[in-house]
Amino acid sequence: MPLVEIAGELAGGIFRMLWHFVVEVFFQYAVKLPGYLILKKVFKSDAQIDSWRAGFTGLIFWLAIVYIAYFI
Repeated sequence: MPLVEIAGELAGGIFRMLWHFVVEVFFQYAVKLPGYLILKKVFKSDAQIDSWRAGFTGLIFWLAIVYIAYFI
């Protein structure tokens, strides 16, 4: 029985680590990258890809895309 518990905890830790990795990569490239590009090209700011402004702008961008797609 203890071996099963150890294996379960180990598998849970591995899956948790993989989940955090996937979420971080998704947020970095799918949300922050468009926000960074919008800030850089449209607003000509000295944006950083790790800034909260890039994340917020990317989130607004995707919300606008979903909103427009819904009404088309």
